[in-house]
Amino acid sequence: CRNSSGSGARMSASGTPSVSADTVTLNLTNLPIPPTIPSSVLYFQGTTQTSAPFADGRLCVGGSMVRLAIKPFGGSTSSYPSLFDLSLSVKGLLPVGGGTRFYQAWYRDVALPCGTRSNLTNALAVFWTP
Repeated sequence: CRNSSGSGARMSASGTPSVSADTVTLNLTNLPIPPTIPSSVLYFQGTTQTSAPFADGRLCVGGSMVRLAIKPFGGSTSSYPSLFDLSLSVKGLLPVGGGTRFYQAWYRDVALPCGTRSNLTNALAVFWTP
């Protein structure tokens, strides 16, 4: 289901997915502007893909899950990590040899047209090198 902004929230990544030189940032766009600012978004990581209904979206990340961060947002964007956060590979407990991990984010949307008051972004696969 689309969120109250009229579209779904989108996750993308930028940076270098190297465990030894990690500069990856997860970026969210098209988040609904919350009626009470700030709202928050939960970033999480999994080791496998799945596809299951969850809230007003689809849970696409499964396996061994790691809760990365809860970040506030007041506009339509958010990102992780920010200046004082651990890098994504450190927080996600990636092995030194790398590997594939899947990322997604869950957020509240009190005006959501489909009724559960929360939704998920798309999922993103990141292929980590040593």
